[in-house]
Formats: sequence, structure tokens, C-alpha cells
Amino acid sequence: MPVNDAKGANGASGSGGDDPSPMPRPASASSVRTRIAALMLGTAAADDDAGDALGDIVLLPHQLDAVRRVRALLRRERGALLADETGLGKTFVALAVARGYGRALVVAPAALAHMWRDAGARAGCAIPFVSLERLSRRPLDALDGRTSCDLVIVDEAHHVRTPSTRRYQRLAALTLDAHVLLLSATPLHNRPRDLVALLALFIGERAYSLREHQLGPLVVRRRLADATPGASIPTAAAPLELVLPGDPAVLDALLALPSPVGAHDAGDGGVLLTLGLVRQWSSSDGALRAALRRRLARAAALEAALATGHHLSGAELRAWCVGDDAVQLAFPELLAPAAGDAAALLPAVREHARAVRALLHGPLGASTRDAQRAAQLRALRSAHPGEKIVAFTQFADTVLALRREMAGDSGVAALTGRGATVAGGALSRAEVLARFAPIALGRAPPADAERVTLLIASDLLSEGVNLQDACVVVHLDLPWTPARLEQRLGRVRRIGSRHQRVASYLCPPPVGAEVVLGLERALARKLRSAGRLVGVAGMILPSFGAAGVGSAGAPPGAPNPQSAPEAESALRRHLLAWRCVRADTAASDERCATRGGPLLAAVRAPRAAFLAAVYCQGEALLVSGVSGAAGLTLSLDARAACRVAAESGMGDVAVDADFRDRVLWELRLWLSRRAARTVLRLEPDGARRLQRAILARIAAATTRAPRHQRATIAALAARARLAATARYGAGAEAVLRLLVATPARGDARGDEAWLRTIAAFADAHGHDARAESAASTARVEAVLLLQSEAPG
Repeated sequence: MPVNDAKGANGASGSGGDDPSPMPRPASASSVRTRIAALMLGTAAADDDAGDALGDIVLLPHQLDAVRRVRALLRRERGALLADETGLGKTFVALAVARGYGRALVVAPAALAHMWRDAGARAGCAIPFVSLERLSRRPLDALDGRTSCDLVIVDEAHHVRTPSTRRYQRLAALTLDAHVLLLSATPLHNRPRDLVALLALFIGERAYSLREHQLGPLVVRRRLADATPGASIPTAAAPLELVLPGDPAVLDALLALPSPVGAHDAGDGGVLLTLGLVRQWSSSDGALRAALRRRLARAAALEAALATGHHLSGAELRAWCVGDDAVQLAFPELLAPAAGDAAALLPAVREHARAVRALLHGPLGASTRDAQRAAQLRALRSAHPGEKIVAFTQFADTVLALRREMAGDSGVAALTGRGATVAGGALSRAEVLARFAPIALGRAPPADAERVTLLIASDLLSEGVNLQDACVVVHLDLPWTPARLEQRLGRVRRIGSRHQRVASYLCPPPVGAEVVLGLERALARKLRSAGRLVGVAGMILPSFGAAGVGSAGAPPGAPNPQSAPEAESALRRHLLAWRCVRADTAASDERCATRGGPLLAAVRAPRAAFLAAVYCQGEALLVSGVSGAAGLTLSLDARAACRVAAESGMGDVAVDADFRDRVLWELRLWLSRRAARTVLRLEPDGARRLQRAILARIAAATTRAPRHQRATIAALAARARLAATARYGAGAEAVLRLLVATPARGDARGDEAWLRTIAAFADAHGHDARAESAASTARVEAVLLLQSEAPG
């Protein structure tokens, strides 16, 4: 391994190795930059230059760049997460990637089936579709035989961020031998493990111990500002608040409600149930009224059953309560077993129902908040004459309540999961969207009498729909996660919009309700996490006075933090610019492409630092280093590399020999350690639990082997050890865990069969991005020194 000391690097005697490190080659800074860019960007594969035509779609340059980056990740890691901000065209990027695969499959929420069908038709690349809902309900053998794919595209992938669900486990099994392309502008909804669980679908258990900067290279993330110039993406102003006073009497009555009696198989969810009611009231009076009526229906069912000495289960309650205001007549003696505590629970049920009725007919009955909200929407329509407005809410009951308040207003439509309504009656979802956004959907403009200019919709519409005809978004309530706010705004802030600017308005919880819910603080906390790990889309929240935070949890006015995936994209922009500096650098690049010393140059900078392109075990890496009081700090973090690249001056300066020797020494020491870990098959994050379990069982098998079978068992054990250190996705790891958990027979024949099974499984499903043929390769290719006034 050509790793020697600094003296060897500068032409003096090495440290006694057989391959002394060659001397660095002085070069111009532009030559070094060009060489670093060429090494890190690589040479595009033939299929990466297939052209920008995709059916009748012409891919924009930023989309073509995403296609290349995703393909490179799929080749190297067998998976990728495309997390571009909403509106950059992830669907067509995915379809362009799918052209290189024989059998592709799209898995997404059922509501997106039509969108994928239409996009596939336009792209000339029709792909079978399976809904996430269907994946949750039915086993894999029922998926029309589509259980074997080359590529699985998972749209709105954040819906599969929970590994304990059947949906996640079945998707993991579906991707056992397939490449995985995850699409989500908002992969992180509540906590960092959301993102990690998604990446584990293709990199397995090691995802849970990777650091932030190690997750970044697995994610392709660009902001709308990175779009191709002229892509017609509107800017977005910070949201304005639409404040309405809340009646303190309603909040007091909500908090004073006696705890409801639940089903006999349910726990005490009193506090959570109360919080749910406060959230619904924060959205609208109509949502709270509907929730309270459902409470009364449940109470009536429980009261009827308890009066006969029976306590209903949750399933029996759902069978009994058939509507918001209706209770099905039934014989509780046939539905539920007798309960000894029925007599004691009956008064509590009646007291809760009494308090609910008092709230409905008392302070809530006198509230006019929904009428005031409707007046605010009318005022917005006047403030944006001729423009289309889409208002989002979490609750279908809020949609219906505002539709009732605006029944006499023309051009208003309501859309929920149950369908759409306009003044003239019910419409299908497709019909109302065609009336609201004909340009985005490629439909003929409707007649003036049928035009919809205000669409009030539940969050069912916040994913996978293009509504570029609109330029105003209203958040009628605050969801639990800021990702939902970003998705709502992303429906209108998209490529091809005819608007230069998008306006947004936000309805905060009533004063007092926020104290109970803590929504603003929770959203700020989640924004900080999302901004750090993935990135957030500009100013999706106003600068709340109570929370004191901007769009990413920073002080108001502070810039959004750069996440590791966004830094990867920013660094790529630097490298693309460096690659095209001057044509006369080609000769230097050609000379350095052969085995020789690294190109080295120095530029002036505010502080002492460096950027170096290195090879380690066949992988090109960009290492940055900064000189400080504790010495040189080396890093693979793209954020650090971006800062160093931005600080590097353009003019060449004389190389400081001491600083050069120090940098080369630290680089080669770092390379030797990394190469040693790779040769020993150790992941940077340490041994994994599954790996340790496999190796422990292999050791047990070799220990038990009788003398006459040791040679056979030893050979199989060697193959099995390679299996233990191969890389797998979550689906393959699940199968491996089952194989490890299979009870050992305790004899040589059983051990031999188990070792053969493990080795065969690895041959079929394992992979390793590291080039085995380059196992002894570790070298420095190019170094750009940043020298301050006092180098080193």
C-alpha cells in the first residue's frame, strides 16, 4: 500500500515500504481544480447521455443532472433518495431513470395513480403501479405477480418511514433484489429516524449508525433556486398570519370535559382525546362540532350496552356507530360479553355526554368563528382579483363547514376524500380539478359559469397534484409536521407556473389553544431537525414571536442552514464550474491520469486549509482540511468542503514547503487508516449487530467441526464470512435474520448445510460497492493548498 511518511513524499527516503510515494507535481491552481473536478464528477456512463427527450417531455438541465446523480447512486449503492424541493420535476427524473431498467414498478399512495399514469403516457414510459394502501392490505403474492423487479420507485416515500408497519416490511421484501429510488421532498416528518429508516431500505442496518455527513451522499437534494434559469418557478413570500380570536369559554369547556369512557379493550386516552378536540377547534368550529357529535354517538352506544350490563370493544363500537350523527340499533347482548363494572361506568358515560351537549348548545353554539374565517377568505379573493386560491386543512369537517358558510359565493369548490362539491352539486375529483387548474392539467378552459377560483381542500390534495394555475395558498390550520406545510405550498410553486410570485397565508391557533397544543414550538423543533438533515423549502412559517424562530428554527432573518444533501449539490456546482475553467488544462489532466505524483498548487485564502482528491480502495473521495490550534482537521463532510472551496482564491501563490509536507503527511496517515479498515472489512460505524450474529454462528460451526470435515467447513466458513460483510438492504437483512435465528442442529451436517445456505444467499443478494480489484489502492491525486498570510 503506497502510504509513506512526509519525507518519502518529497523525494527523500521512505519509511521502508516497497512502493515509495512519488513526489507531488507542481501545477497551476486551475489545473488542480480541473483535476479534482474530473476525479470527483467521474466519466458519465453511456446511458447517462441518452439525451434530454422523454416522450413529448424535454428534460431541463437540472433534471438531467439529477438523472445522472441518481443513476450513479443506484450503481454504487443500489438505491437513492431524490429529495428535491417540490416543483422541480422528480416524477420525470424517475421516469428517465426507469428507461434503463427492464422491469420497473411504482409504489405510491393510491391518490397518485392517475398522475403516474398520465406522466408515464407523456414520457412514453408506462410503468405498473401498486398503491401503498394495497401493499398494506395484501401479501406480496397478490400483487399481480409483480414480486420481482429491477427497479422500485417509491413516490411520497415518507409514507413508509415506520419499519414496524406491514407496509414497510412488505416494501422491503419487494426490493430484495431490486434497485430502490425513493422520491420525497419531505422525507423527515417528525424525527431523524424517519430519514434513516428510508435509507435503510437499500443500505440496511448500517443506516442507523451513520453520521449526518455520511447520510448526505445518499440523498440528491436541490432547492428551487438550483433550477435551470428560465424554468418559470415563482418566488414565495413569507406567509402572513390571518388571526381570529377564539372564545375562551369554548377552550375552558373543552378542558373541563369529563374523561370519556372508552371501549373495554382501550386504555385511558383522556388527555390525548382532549388535545384532539383542541386541534379540531383550532381548525374550525365545524370540525369541533362534528367531533363532539361523534362523541355523543359513541356515548349513546356505550350507554345502551352498559344499561344491559355489557361493555363494548373498540371493534364493536365501530360496528355500532355507523355515521357522524347516527347510532345503529343492535342487541348488545349479542355483541359483547357481560361486564362486571357496567353499573359503575354508566354514570360516567352519561356525565360526559351531558357536558358535550352543554358545550355544543352553549359557547360553541354561539360562536361565529367560521363565519369570520369565510369573511377572511372573501377578503383574500378581493385582495387577489382574478387569481386562484387553494386553502388547505387537515380536517374534512373544516372543508365542509367553510363550504356551508360560502354556499352563496360563486367559484367556490370543496374537495375531501369523499369527493367534491360546488354550488351546483357534487362533482368528481377530476372534474373539480379541471375547473380549477386546467392549464396545469392540460385541459380546455371551463365556461365562465363553471370556473373554480377558490378551492377548499383537505390535505389529501397536498401530495402529487399540480396546481400551478393558483398563486395563493392558505393554511387553514397548523399540522403536526412542517413537511405538510411545504407540501401544500409545493402544489402551486412548480415548474411551468405562469406566476412570478406565490403568496401564502397562515391561520394560527386561537390564543390559549397554542398554550395547550404547543404547535408553534413543536413545528420549530421539527424544522430545525429537517433543516439540518435534509433542508427545508424557504420561509414556510412566519417568524413567530413566541417561538422566535424563522423557517428552520433559526432567529428571524437568519439564512436557512445548509443540510448535508444540499451541501453535496452545492459542492457539485463548484466542481462543475472547475471542470470547465480552461481548455489548456487538458494536457495536465492527461499527464496526471497516469500513475504519478499528485498535482499540487497553492492559492491565497483567509485561513490555512486544503482540498484533496484521493483514491481509497477504488473510490474517489474529496477530503477537506482546516488548520487550527489542534492541528489539521480532516473531513469528508461536503459542508466543510464547500466552505473551503468558497474561500479558495483564484491566483496562484508560491507553495509553502512546511505546510505542503504537513498536509501530505496527514493525508497519507488518514488514507492508511481508512484503507486498513476497508481491507479488514470493517464499516466506519463499527460492526453491525447482524454481522456479529452471523460471525458468531460461523465460529460456533467451525469449532464443532470434526477433524475429518474441518477442511470442508473451513472453506464454507470463509465464503460465509464474506457473506457477513457484504452489504444488503432491509429486505435481505430480514431474511438473513431468519436464517441466523434458525435453531442449529449441533452436528457437522447441519452446520455444513447452514453455511452453504448463507453463502448462497450472499451470492444471490449481497453486494459491495468497493472494488475488490482495487483493494490495495490508496493514493493522493491532487491537492489544492489554501495558504493564509501565515501558512500552517
